[in-house]
Parts: sequence; structure tokens; C-alpha cells
Amino acid sequence: MHTESMAESILCPEPACPAMATIIDHWSWPSTKGPVEHVKTRCPNGHIFTPTTDSLPAKLLQLATPVPAHALGA
Repeated sequence: MHTESMAESILCPEPACPAMATIIDHWSWPSTKGPVEHVKTRCPNGHIFTPTTDSLPAKLLQLATPVPAHALGA
């Protein structure tokens, strides 16, 4: 199940990367224990990840900040 793309940024999930990563997509897939939320992130250093939201440290999601649409090239 696909949802609207998000325009938020978080600290890059790559532990050694200090850059902010943009959450470029967000979706949920069904599972036997209920929906599992995923995000796709990309940072300026080329790191791209598609983690489940529950695998991200809560502090990363709490630091999420909106990114203006014009900054994404929209």
C-alpha cells in the first residue's frame, strides 16, 4: 500500500554520516502483525536507505522537520 510522498528530513541513517537525509517516500505493507511502515531516505552524500520506521531510532523521527517543496525541485 503506497501513500503520499513525505517532504521531511532526518539525520542520515548511515551512522558515520552527519548529513540530513530527506524522506522521499513513505508507505505501508501488510503483515500478519498489522501494517509495517517504511520510508525511503536520501542524503546529499549519496546514502539511500529504505528502513522500516520502527527500526529508526525514535530520536531520528522526533528530529524530522518539514522540507519546503521548492527545495525538492517540485
